[in-house]
Amino acid sequence: MAFIQMIYSRDDELIDCEYVREKSFVRGFLNQFYNEIESARSRNFTSPQYNDKFPQFAEKDDMPIDFYDRPEDSEFDDAFGMRNLEYKQLKNDADVPDDMLPLMNYNNLKIQCDERHRQMKRIVYDLNSDHDETRRNAADHLERKKRSLSDWLIAPNTKWCGRGQSAGKYNELGGASKADKCCRRHDHCKMNIQAMSTRWHLFNYRPFTISHCTCDMRKRRDISNLLRVPGTKWCGKGWSAEKYTDLGGFSKADRCCRQHDKSCPFWIMGFETKYGFFNWRINTIMHCKCDERFRTCLKMADSSDATMVGKLFFNIVQTKCFVLKPERICKKRSWWGKCEKKVVRKRAHLRDNRKF
Repeated sequence: MAFIQMIYSRDDELIDCEYVREKSFVRGFLNQFYNEIESARSRNFTSPQYNDKFPQFAEKDDMPIDFYDRPEDSEFDDAFGMRNLEYKQLKNDADVPDDMLPLMNYNNLKIQCDERHRQMKRIVYDLNSDHDETRRNAADHLERKKRSLSDWLIAPNTKWCGRGQSAGKYNELGGASKADKCCRRHDHCKMNIQAMSTRWHLFNYRPFTISHCTCDMRKRRDISNLLRVPGTKWCGKGWSAEKYTDLGGFSKADRCCRQHDKSCPFWIMGFETKYGFFNWRINTIMHCKCDERFRTCLKMADSSDATMVGKLFFNIVQTKCFVLKPERICKKRSWWGKCEKKVVRKRAHLRDNRKF
């Protein structure tokens, strides 16, 4: 039993890969996949319990209010899901679409992955060669791979927002031109320190460039609205509402985001130490009960915008939350190191959020 991960560029060129043989990891992935499929099917109109009833309701446009009801002993996740989807079991190669067949050949994918790893090893070896031409060719090849990876890490429909840039010239912008202009302006900040380099007596050990605070603040001010879900004023980084009752066009999702932002009493901001825990992430993590309440609110909203926000938040960004547990810690020690006074304080423990 094995699991393989492949990362391709926009031109279908293999960038990186990895295959895992750990049975626990593979089983965990399969179990999560099957659980999500069952959760989606539980609310699908093509599921067996709906096949006979839905056509007559749809034609008459008089669907009863209890049509969505599930048995009381059903799992909570089964109460929601995708609608109007078709599921097809792939029993053999004939059932697989032609364009997907190459991705089903594990042995071939493994050969490609091994070859990719050998290429990278050869590049590293050639970079240390005694011949100038060999070193130059290896450096050029590595630079092309970096550009390909940078393209993959650049935000869709932009040429400047992400790691590096893919624009051929300064006035070249992507489809999301407003965001691209902000990112371009930030990328041309003259006061910066490249990754793993020293400037102004400061060594930047991070894998990314750091810029002067004035450049970063200007970028935040320019694109703060662009980091928010379109049609909302509360869903995203910060909020743009002028008052508490101010909501965007997607009001159902916006109400859930507003409640999550304003009513949760326990949170740890990015790179902040709180409740005895250091949050090394760039985003704020919140108490698991707050995130669960937010998840329930979005599920109950049952709208396309709420679903989009839920998948973005729980499946991509906010995959972690924390719980608080009381622990006895030493507050005062003697000269010999013996604890003379203990107190009970709450300590944060990281947990995984449920997928949306």
